[in-house]
Amino acid sequence: MALKDDLKLVVEQYKAVAGTLDHNRALFDIFEGDLLTHVLRDLEAELSENAFKQAKPRVAPINVLKRVIDKLSKIYAKPPQRKIDKSVKKDQDLLAFYEEAFDVNNVMASANEFFNLFKNCMVEPYLEAGKPKLRVIPADRFFVLSTDPVNPLKPTHYTKIMGKIGSSLGEDRVLMYTYTKDEFLAHDQKGEVVDEVMARADIAALGGRNPYGRIPGVYINRSLYDLIPKRDTDTLSMTKLIAILISDLNYAAKFQSFSLIYGIDLDEEGIKFAPNAFMRFKSDPNRPESKPEIGSIKPEVDIDKVLSLIKAEMSLWMQSRNIKPGAMGDLSVENMASGIAKAIDEMDTSEDRQKQVSYFVRAEAELWDLVVNAMHPIWFRQPDFEQRIAFTPGVKIKTEFPEQRAIVDSSKAISDQKEKISMRIQSRRGALQELYPDWEEEQIDKKLAEVDEELTVDMGDGLLEDPEQDQVSEGEEGSSGKQPALEMAKEE
Repeated sequence: MALKDDLKLVVEQYKAVAGTLDHNRALFDIFEGDLLTHVLRDLEAELSENAFKQAKPRVAPINVLKRVIDKLSKIYAKPPQRKIDKSVKKDQDLLAFYEEAFDVNNVMASANEFFNLFKNCMVEPYLEAGKPKLRVIPADRFFVLSTDPVNPLKPTHYTKIMGKIGSSLGEDRVLMYTYTKDEFLAHDQKGEVVDEVMARADIAALGGRNPYGRIPGVYINRSLYDLIPKRDTDTLSMTKLIAILISDLNYAAKFQSFSLIYGIDLDEEGIKFAPNAFMRFKSDPNRPESKPEIGSIKPEVDIDKVLSLIKAEMSLWMQSRNIKPGAMGDLSVENMASGIAKAIDEMDTSEDRQKQVSYFVRAEAELWDLVVNAMHPIWFRQPDFEQRIAFTPGVKIKTEFPEQRAIVDSSKAISDQKEKISMRIQSRRGALQELYPDWEEEQIDKKLAEVDEELTVDMGDGLLEDPEQDQVSEGEEGSSGKQPALEMAKEE
């Protein structure tokens, strides 16, 4: 079936995913820093007009989303190794060329962020002025469709939302680019082909064909059951709720700072409030039983209990996202910011990151297969393309990620090793192996030799006040020179 005949299905899919696209757009706005707009919108909906005016200047748009996503998206923090199954120099050179041209590790790190933010994204290689580039498309501006009867999780149609264009009728049209493995069409949200776009020289030259014979992108989807993953509504809701709860405290603290003054049976005319002022109250002569009275009400808010609520909700939310939150301690007004920051800094995401690796191993395999076998054979024939050679037929590129370990504070890790050595349950070699698990034996040997040499010189110069306290038998290597070894390790 021709793509033009499928446009009705594309339009139906667009309408079906409209709510998800809006949800993802809000997440993207907040991730990019615009939390305030969304918090104000929620507060305006739930507060009276007067209360909203009072609360608006005291909104605290504390954005935890960026920190949480950043903590989850670390699988490219240490670049993976990409290997070619055939050791042909031209293939190695071409791979190095594409890695640099694509800026592949930084772009894929962004894809990793969007993968955790939306649960899906599209990675798209393209050509710009004869140079290969790579970009990641956020999930608020594309959607996919599958008509595959065997594997409904395999996209057969890829649609990018390009923005709005005017029409002769004066109404805005949403411009969309839809690709199948064989065709390309520019159309609007009603499924009508946009002729002025199709008439552009670069597009008209293709005659509606997709020259690559494949969808020109790699779809990364976290769901194992849905082509377009269901929304994580908790992510958006909790991000806004934390800022709203803190803003509520600011709003309450404003009124807690001022007392409400009231009067009973007073003739309020002529009363002035000023320092050292004397006020004389008169009762109503027609009411002899009345007793004039003035007083004040001081509002009180249990701020610490609200902070404890924020702490508990953050902790539960993180655990629901397969994150082990760090210790916040007892949150108070004084340590609120540091407590929340500490919890995020210390949270353990290694288990979740290890699960993410399998998705990106597959994504990179698809990406390099697309480039090597579909795109490069067309690109390298263009006169302005830099690398005008072909890959060896059948070549495959495999990506290997390092093990995803818990990210720990280096000072604390070194302090822990010092403690183990002082208790004689750890050796210097063991400490270095745990501090630097990626080091080879030769690197560890070299470091121990350097430290031993420096320690010997220091002892010879009389710089150690009590050399014997670091002397142990040959079988107790763990205690020898423990301080310099760890200090040297810390410098590394």
